[in-house]
Amino acid sequence: MDNRPLIASAIPQARYQIGAYSATLLAEITSRDCYAYRYILAFVAPEQTQPTLYLCAIPSGHADQPHCHDLRVISEALNDVLDQHERWADRDLFVEQALDLGCQMLSLPRESATKLM
Repeated sequence: MDNRPLIASAIPQARYQIGAYSATLLAEITSRDCYAYRYILAFVAPEQTQPTLYLCAIPSGHADQPHCHDLRVISEALNDVLDQHERWADRDLFVEQALDLGCQMLSLPRESATKLM
């Protein structure tokens, strides 16, 4: 995947098991690309070492809305902003939406998501 986040450092905040996939919530992210990520929820497929799907909360940089964040999806086929709102700066709201979206995109049963850490 050419457009994956270029993470230099990050702190894992939570881990989830969803079916055979795992997902890790990252915060305090330093990246080598053009985004200042607030949170990333990275989904890793079974038998893989690199994530196949990223859902990201990124400050949108709008001068008239300084607290607004983009909800961005990054995968092999997609790199788009799905929504813009200040709620994506809230960890719990971001995680809930990112888990829902990730499960939908990967055809995983949301109810099987188990928090490991």
